[in-house]
Amino acid sequence: MAISCGIAMKNFFTYAPTVGWIMGFVFFVISSIYAMKWKQESKGVSNKS
Repeated sequence: MAISCGIAMKNFFTYAPTVGWIMGFVFFVISSIYAMKWKQESKGVSNKS
């Protein structure tokens, strides 16, 4: 969604597509981190000491 918003705003803001791609990458990384945590918790594996 962030990427498509950046592309849609390219006529109004010069660097909008670049900002959209960066935001999309950040959201992807955050969702990947949470997915890995959820997968570990669902297996019953915990990294807590």
